[in-house]
Amino acid sequence: MTKMGQDQQAIASFLRHSCHKSWFEYNAGLRLIFFRFPGMYMREARDGVKMFFEKPGPMMRSAQATINDSGIQTKVREKIAKVIWMRYLNTEGVVIKLNIKYFAGPKGDEDIHMVYDTTANNLNDAVWVLTFWLPTIDMPVQNVGQESWMMDRDVGDMFLNYQLHEDVRPLHCS
Repeated sequence: MTKMGQDQQAIASFLRHSCHKSWFEYNAGLRLIFFRFPGMYMREARDGVKMFFEKPGPMMRSAQATINDSGIQTKVREKIAKVIWMRYLNTEGVVIKLNIKYFAGPKGDEDIHMVYDTTANNLNDAVWVLTFWLPTIDMPVQNVGQESWMMDRDVGDMFLNYQLHEDVRPLHCS
C-alpha cells in the first residue's frame, strides 16, 4: 500500500472512532491522531512501532484458562465483544499464530477490568523494540505552576489504543 493509502486508512479509522463518542466516553474507542505527532514519529504513531526478532517468535495457540464463575464469564464476554466492536481486534486477512492471555480483575463491587498478559506467551523473549517517544510524567510536572489545573484520567483501555505493527499482528490476537 502507498503512503497515501496508509494515511487514508489510518484517518478513516481515526474518524470512525471519533464519530462514535459522547461527551464523556469514546464509545468506539480511540486511535492515535498520528498527524499531530512530530514528523519523525508520525509513521510509528500511524503504523505501530516495528519489532525486531532476535529469534523466531513462539507459535502457540493454547486455550485461555477456564472461568468457572458464570457472572465473571458473562462480563468477560461483554468486554471482549466491546473490544471486537471497537475494531481493536481486527484480524481480517491475518493468520493468527499466537494468543495473548487475558484475565479479569476486580473493579469495584460490580465490575471487572481486563488484564492482558502479554508476557505469558514468551513473545517478549524473542523481540526487541526501538524506543518510541511519549511524554513522561516529568514533562508536564515541569510546567505546573500556581495557575495550573490538573485532572485525573482513567486510561483503562490505553493498551488497546496503540497500533500494532503489521509484522507482529499475527502474534498478538486473542
